[in-house]
Amino acid sequence: MSPHSKASPRISTRLQEGDSFRIAFEGDTNLNTVAKIQLDGAVMLPLIGAVKAVGKTLEELQADLRQRYQPLLKVNEINLTMAGTSASVYVSGSVLRPGRIAMDRPLTALEAIMEAGGFDSNRAKPSGVTVLRLENGQQKHYRIDLKAALRGDDPSPFQLRPFDIIHVPEKTFNF
Repeated sequence: MSPHSKASPRISTRLQEGDSFRIAFEGDTNLNTVAKIQLDGAVMLPLIGAVKAVGKTLEELQADLRQRYQPLLKVNEINLTMAGTSASVYVSGSVLRPGRIAMDRPLTALEAIMEAGGFDSNRAKPSGVTVLRLENGQQKHYRIDLKAALRGDDPSPFQLRPFDIIHVPEKTFNF
């Protein structure tokens, strides 16, 4: 789980799907571009094609690109800066405004629900929130008790990843 911040450059933060960065070539400005990390974790770059970027820091990726471009460029000075992220999470169920939430910073499940207008106080069951996440090609389900988090009983908030789906179930009534 990598934290996101608006600060640029993000030196120690790991890159994720949806992140984009500017690549500036000192010796050949015609190659300057903005690259976006695709869902497969790679970026497409001029002259060298696909390069895996997910999981690397901006510094690590910059060093990797210098090595890859070295035989192709006279001046091998390359600088990367963060351009932003277009990653999102999705909130469904018993919230006031279900839908897509931009992940322009690190988000916890509770924060995403608050961005979606908060729990529907008449219908929501905060103790049974589910997060669906695609990991290694498999759909994973995480059940979290946000009622405990709201009471302050949960010291470690559930950090979201890009494209997670958070579902807030409805209370069940027995008449």
